[in-house]
Amino acid sequence: MTLRRLASIVALGLALAALITATAPAFAQPAATVPGAGSGSGTGTTEIEVPVIMLDTTDATIPGADEALDLANIVQSAAKGVTTVQEAPAIVTVITADEIKDRQFQDLGELVDSVPGWQRASIYDHAHLVARYAQFADHPDPQLRRARAVLGEELAAASAAAAVRAAASHGIIHGDLFRDNVLWDAGHIVAILDFEQASGGSFVYDLAVCINDWCWAGAPRLDVAGAMLAAYQQVRPLTAVDREAFVIEVRAAAARFTITRITDVYLAKVYNPEKDFRDFLARCDAWRGPALGQLSALL
Repeated sequence: MTLRRLASIVALGLALAALITATAPAFAQPAATVPGAGSGSGTGTTEIEVPVIMLDTTDATIPGADEALDLANIVQSAAKGVTTVQEAPAIVTVITADEIKDRQFQDLGELVDSVPGWQRASIYDHAHLVARYAQFADHPDPQLRRARAVLGEELAAASAAAAVRAAASHGIIHGDLFRDNVLWDAGHIVAILDFEQASGGSFVYDLAVCINDWCWAGAPRLDVAGAMLAAYQQVRPLTAVDREAFVIEVRAAAARFTITRITDVYLAKVYNPEKDFRDFLARCDAWRGPALGQLSALL
């Protein structure tokens, strides 16, 4: 493993833990972890479409309505296009910089805890994945024969471990932190993208998703995984329950992405070689063997 690659993995581990703990000091750590690391892969310019919001001024029947708007607190929609006020989310909580200062929030966790009902469940929770699996559980396609057998067993294992998964530390997670959702510049993480799947969830599930993508090269890269886990725990040490849940979530994450790539790509006949379900089925196979115990030994 090259020094540049090691630096990237260590930085990601630190950043993921920092994203979870949401403390300002944590975000300052990644660049200093591996002295002398070279530049990262984030070169060039990436264009990002910035959503905008427009006010619908066609209804002027309410006297003084314009005066009631606090334009400084207009919130941009998450949509990728022009969004009117009528199309924007029905409930938006605005917390200003002055409020943060007055209420002395120390981190993002304290801030969001002050908002009633902020946390949503994952759109890919266990029940949802079981329902997706049912779409092809009896499918006659021979290409899916092995996937059906493996995924049925993996879903059963995840269900049996529900109590352990629920007992692990939970909070805000990204849910899809693949390599293409992280931008780099000169060895530093400069942006984390695609929060569409962000939700409440298990912290170690987020870590498991990273292990499945960042620490795989046709087979598990345990040296890379070890660097990521060590860096992550510099910021957020895993509890005993987290460690137990982690190995379950590594398998669950591999199964999740196998299932959704079958339903959203393979069965939908979408040509996308980068999202071939067989790539994640190979991960399922790997974690059903000795590699999972070897990974657990790195904790």
